[in-house]
Amino acid sequence: MRAGIVSAAEHGNYEMLRPLLNPEVFLSDFGFGIDDEPDPIARWVEMGEEPLRIMAALLTMRHQQEDTNEGHLFRWPTYDADTGALGDISPRDRSSFLTVMSRSDLRLLIPNDEYGYIGPRLGILADGTWWFFILESGP
Repeated sequence: MRAGIVSAAEHGNYEMLRPLLNPEVFLSDFGFGIDDEPDPIARWVEMGEEPLRIMAALLTMRHQQEDTNEGHLFRWPTYDADTGALGDISPRDRSSFLTVMSRSDLRLLIPNDEYGYIGPRLGILADGTWWFFILESGP
């Protein structure tokens, strides 16, 4: 799954993502699933190349593994609500973020101690199911 997403990003081809999305479980900024909610691919296309670039950047970073109600999850980046300061983001990951956002946008990834990291995130379950891609900031 990771390789498929990276390949779509390298080719700048959103349609390569369509067979990777399972409408029964996929979660995006636009809702749960892709049958009842606005098609995330169409929405990403409207946004230009940024979503693909962010997917690729996230997948170059360290990931975290955790058990969830959906199964064993690989989540990019490793940062979460427990990440309390920009200094917690590794220099390598900071460089990856800066390929897709400005320094001022980078500072917004961890706006305060209340929420921790609220930036883009991507999750793939151990069985290869792409569970989520969230772009918008939010706890």
